[in-house]
Amino acid sequence: MKSIWALGALALVLSACLASAGILAPNTALSPGQSISSDSGRYVLVMQSDGNLVYYRTSDWTPRWNSQTQNPGAFAPMQGDGNLVVYSNSGVPIWNAQTSGNPGAYLAAQDDGNLVIYGSGRALWNIGADLVHGDPHWAGDVVGRELAISGLGSLGHTGMFDGSSIVQVLDEGSNAIQYESLASFKSRSAYWGTASPNNPDHLVNKCFKTACLQAADFEDVRARMALIKRAFQAYLIGADYTYGQHYTSAKPLIWGRPPERGLYRCDTFIVNMYEKTADDEGMPPVYPLPQIWLDRNRALKGGVMVPSRLFNTMKSWN
Repeated sequence: MKSIWALGALALVLSACLASAGILAPNTALSPGQSISSDSGRYVLVMQSDGNLVYYRTSDWTPRWNSQTQNPGAFAPMQGDGNLVVYSNSGVPIWNAQTSGNPGAYLAAQDDGNLVIYGSGRALWNIGADLVHGDPHWAGDVVGRELAISGLGSLGHTGMFDGSSIVQVLDEGSNAIQYESLASFKSRSAYWGTASPNNPDHLVNKCFKTACLQAADFEDVRARMALIKRAFQAYLIGADYTYGQHYTSAKPLIWGRPPERGLYRCDTFIVNMYEKTADDEGMPPVYPLPQIWLDRNRALKGGVMVPSRLFNTMKSWN
């Protein structure tokens, strides 16, 4: 390894290393104080000035992995031979991933908490995904936190996980339906965790476009994915914010009816997303709907609607 390092030391030390988000490319390096972050910033790999290469979860700055190489001035190149190496400031290798012999391999910091060296389309080395207790895992999971208004925190605020981001309704901007990272959602106020719907992932036939004018506009999709597609359809149509519990569904252009912006707050938006995976708008359903899905949709709309009740009702289904 030392001979390999000697061939490219100057280029590696001077490289910027941040060619793309979350990637340490071949023949680039992390010098002391440099880092790469996963796409959403939930995880960051830092070449610390004390010589330790550390992968942190940024929500609480817990180390997920470290090279255990306390050696001030150490640096970490992703070598052209496919090996990730930590060198002392004098050029002596003090740790390596043992992945040499794979030219072109690169290091990826991922939003699932995994740190992976990929080569020839496969993982050569990894630390494993980070399954954080309370974080969403399934598309359609609902996350909750305190409402960031003094004295009203217990009423809560809710959003829906789309597999990578949180879609939610906020009283901000020209479109009340907005997307943000999970890390950003959790940073605004005390985080409640996740309520998973735990409902059957049955088939539905729906149109998820902004104009539904012919049979070809409709598609067969599983219920969890239908939630995400429906949320994005509503986002494209747009919505306004309301403080009341009565809502208007965002509607696409369909059969002569003009499109209509939605009217929501955070909890009624989620109720409507679930409702639209069970509602065929007066038409016979293409696929039979599981009774539990219908019952739970009714349960969400029963009683006084507030975000905390929505969250706790769904959490009881876990």
